[in-house]
Order: sequence, then structure tokens, then C-alpha cells
Amino acid sequence: MGFTPIKAFIKGGAEFAQKVGLARLEGEYELRKAAGVAAAKAKADNVGKLTYFKAGDVNLTFTESDLKDASARTQGNLTDMVTVLGTDNYQRFVNNAKKEAGGAAKIQRLNTFLKGRVQPFVNLSAVEEKIGDTVKVVKHQDITIPYKQFLDKGYGKEFIENVIAPSYKVEYERFQRKYPKKLGLLTDKKLTSDGYVSYNHVPYLTENVYNSADGQFIVQQANDAAKKLNTPYQKLLGSWQVGTGDELKDVKKQRVIWDVYANLKAAFPREGLDLKNLGSYTQFVSQARKQAYDSGVTPDQFASMLQTFVPSFSSSETRPYIYTTSSARDDAIRNEQSNHLKSEYKIDPEEAAVKASAANQAAGIAGRMVIEFRKNQQDVGQGALQPTVSGVGKTIEGFFGSTGIFAGFASLTDWATDKKGFNQNQVTRSRLQNKLAQYQKNFNQKGVDGQLTSNARKARVEFMKFNLAYAMASAFQGGTGGRTISDQDIENMMAAMKFEYDSSEDIIIESLQTIQSVMRDVATIQDGYRKGGRAAAVSYLLEKTNEGFGVDFSGGGNYANYAIAKLEGKKAGKFNVNLKLVRNPKFISKQQTPNVPKFITVPK
Repeated sequence: MGFTPIKAFIKGGAEFAQKVGLARLEGEYELRKAAGVAAAKAKADNVGKLTYFKAGDVNLTFTESDLKDASARTQGNLTDMVTVLGTDNYQRFVNNAKKEAGGAAKIQRLNTFLKGRVQPFVNLSAVEEKIGDTVKVVKHQDITIPYKQFLDKGYGKEFIENVIAPSYKVEYERFQRKYPKKLGLLTDKKLTSDGYVSYNHVPYLTENVYNSADGQFIVQQANDAAKKLNTPYQKLLGSWQVGTGDELKDVKKQRVIWDVYANLKAAFPREGLDLKNLGSYTQFVSQARKQAYDSGVTPDQFASMLQTFVPSFSSSETRPYIYTTSSARDDAIRNEQSNHLKSEYKIDPEEAAVKASAANQAAGIAGRMVIEFRKNQQDVGQGALQPTVSGVGKTIEGFFGSTGIFAGFASLTDWATDKKGFNQNQVTRSRLQNKLAQYQKNFNQKGVDGQLTSNARKARVEFMKFNLAYAMASAFQGGTGGRTISDQDIENMMAAMKFEYDSSEDIIIESLQTIQSVMRDVATIQDGYRKGGRAAAVSYLLEKTNEGFGVDFSGGGNYANYAIAKLEGKKAGKFNVNLKLVRNPKFISKQQTPNVPKFITVPK
């Protein structure tokens, strides 16, 4: 077939398509070339204007505005800052940096840079007013209003505390007061001695948590407990916080104490406990106390919780009178409470105050010793079980030096000259005195190498044990009903401490921590008697609980027996609490009592 118009058309169309495709390729090449030139030019222009930060997988690159107008330049830099930080890059950067070596310096460098972006906004938004004859800056625009994201989770407390507040040259609490739910619920404010107002907050109860199921449960329980204690629920939330550091921000960790409270409320009678007829409720108190202590609740906090379930240990003799002064009224109430405790319960508040002081002293000694042994472990090597015989020498030097906590053997002297405080057992006392005399003789004994001998170290460890036992005995003396502690009790406690001069440091530390726990318990109980009222009633309940779980007063026991049992790690018999599931007497039906559980656990 020869040449036809259709063939010419097809051939021409193909050539045209090729030319168009070639032109398109050439155009795209020129565009890429121009874009590359523009990018290179922009990069060259931005030399000195870019600031880089990197932590983990977070890379932040900030560009400095070169606009001449100060207001436009400030706005440009802020816009660039929030664009780079996005919704969560600040917190991601901080969290990554905390895991890296030198991370604190990275965070500080970023915060310093960001303050440089915020401070011009603060300065430009200053508002002046005439005060008297002087014009002063009285306020600045709040940057968290146009930039609400600064209060959100991706920025949050650390951003406000370390960037925004310093840029305004004010304390972080200024923003907490303005945004209490966003930055933690305000719990208390008071005037300090230097004339300033001090503010306290609950860091975990932010707006998101407040509106969550956990938050609403906590607030509901706090309101209930606060009404019984006649105190604002915010203050109770503040005083019943658990743990330290990051634990204070963890709502799951903080909910534990309110779970304990809710369980007690479900198990105890609606009208509260009858302290003269406690029945098996002390078993439930013991179980709740263990759960609370294991979760980080302090003895003081647990005692405060129990105040919501007990009557006051006070008579009402002061109510019919009007006193001339408030101090006269307070003195009358104190005397009334003291006399009531003495006559009704055989408890002397003044004696209780002395015991509380001694218990705190014993807890302090044990705590100080733990710190010293921990330091010694760090010196020897992390995780090493260094025997006392070779590792404790330099540690106990600090105890017995001129500034040590046992300087001058004051406790030994007090005990040796004491004629009235103890129920003296002359046989036991003679045995103890002979032992201590031998220890004192060996106290500075050194070998041919000039180092302390094992006898010297043993003597020093025994003196530590004696001082602790003496402080504990001072706290235990008397007990409920005026019982006294004997010299035999001191010897028994020394034997129960479970550490010898050749024991490992970890064994000693465990024993000391047990002592510290027991003595804090005793201090809380005795301090409650000193205070009177509901606090004294709680102390009575705790004593009765201890009586049923380690202290058999009817068999002639006392708190020394309780301490010894704890030190020996007894967990059988009275130390076990067996629970059973029973129908909750407060439950009617799901419709009528939807928030009341149908069954509760109670002691068997």
C-alpha cells in the first residue's frame, strides 16, 4: 500500500508526541535545577540562622527570623518554634534526653534557647500603669492564651516550669494558681514567715485525670473522708499523696490509698467502730495496714485515714461553757482530754509524748545507719555483699567519732544509772553489764598490722545494737495499762536484730529497715495519745490491732515482743489474716445502690 493521508497523519502525530515528551523532560530538568539552586541559595542565606537539637529520634531545627520589625520578628520566631515543636516534640525530646548520657545538659540548652524565643514576646506585651508618681510595668500578656497548646500534655508542666515561667521571671506556682486543673489541683495556700504566700498542689490531678474514672473515684472518696474529718477535700488530697518524685504524678500509684479507704468504708459499720467492742475488726485493720504500707502509705497517713471510722477520745465537759480567751479554752480542752484518757483508758499523754520522741529517735538512728551502710556498699562496689568484719570498719568510725550519733556512749550511761524507768532484772542487768564491759575493753583493739581486730568490730557492732535496743526500750516502756519493759527485753531485742560483726551488710540493712518500720508505728501511736481526740482513738485501735497480731498482753507480753516477732520475720499464726467473701450489708439492689458492691471481703 502506498503513501496515504492517514499514514502521514500518524507519522506526524508520533513525531509531535516525541517532541512534547522531550520538551517536558527538559522542563522538569530545568525546574529541578532551579529548585536545587534555590535550596542551595536558601541554605547559604540561612547559615547562622539555623539551630539544631537532637535527642534519640527527635531532631529539632529552628530558623531565626531576619525581619527588621521587632514585633514581626518575634511573631515569626514564635511561629517557627510552635511549628518545629508540633504537638508533642518537646516532651518526646525531654523523655529521650533523660535516657542519654549528658541528657540534662541537652534539656537545659533547649530550654535556654526556647526562653530566648518567648522573652521578646513578654517584653513587647508589657503593660504600664501609673502608681503614685511612678510609671511601672504591672502586667504582661499571657502567652498561654494565644498558644493554648503550651498547657497540653505534649508541652505541660516541664515546659511551663522551665521555659514560660522563667521568661516572665515569676514562680511556676503563678501559673499553677491560674490553671489549677491543667497543672495540678490547688490544695492549700498559707502565709509564710517572710510574708509570702505558699501554694501546694496535687501534681497528678490534672484536668484530664480529674475527668477520668480514676480521678472521679479519688475525688468522690476524698469528699467523703473530708466531710468526716471536717476539712476541705483538696487539703486531704494533698496530705494523702503517696511516694516521691515521678510517683506523685502517677494516678494509678496515688489511687491505692483511696482503694484502701474505700475497702475499709465498705467493711466497717456505717456508724463507725465501737472501740469497746472491736470484735474481729482488728484483723481487717491489720490486713488494710499491710496493704497500705506495702503500697507506700506512711503510718501517719494510715492513722489519719482511720480517724474517719472512730469516735473522739474526748469528753464534752467544755461544751457548756464560754471561755474568757481562746487560750483558756484550748488549755481547758487539753486538760479535759488528758484527764479523760487517764481515767477511762489508763493512758498518760505526757508519758506518750516521751515515748513518741524516743521512738522517733530510734527510727532516726536506724535510718542513719542504713544510709551509712549504703554508702559503704557503694565504696566497696555496687551489689557486693561485703561482710561486716572487713567492710564495716570505716562506716562505724563515723558512729563513734566526736560527732557520731553514739558519741560518748550517752545511752549506755543513761541505762547504767537508770533507777526507775525499767523493771530491773538484776541477773539480766549484770549479764548485760559484763558483756558491755568486755566490748568496751575491746573497742579499740588493733592487730599487729595496726588495723582494728574482729573483736573490736564485734564490740562496736554490739554497742550499735545496744543503743538501738535502749532507744526502742524507752519507746516501749509502759504500753497500754502502764506495763514496763525489762532489761531482759533489751537483751532479747539485741539478740533478735539478726546482725553480727560478721554478718553481710544486706542482712544488717534489712534488720535496720524493720526496726525503722516498727518504731515509726510506735511513734504514730504514742503521738496520737499525745494529741488526744480522734487521734488518740486511732492509737487505741492500733494498739488493739497489734495486741491481736503479735503482742499478747494477756499472756504478759508487750511491744518488745512485737518488735522481736517482726525482727524474727514471724508470718505464721497471728500474723496471717484469712479473708472470706460475704454479702455487703449496705447492698440492696443494683437499681437502688448501683455503686455499692454486692460482696465484700472480711476476716474469717
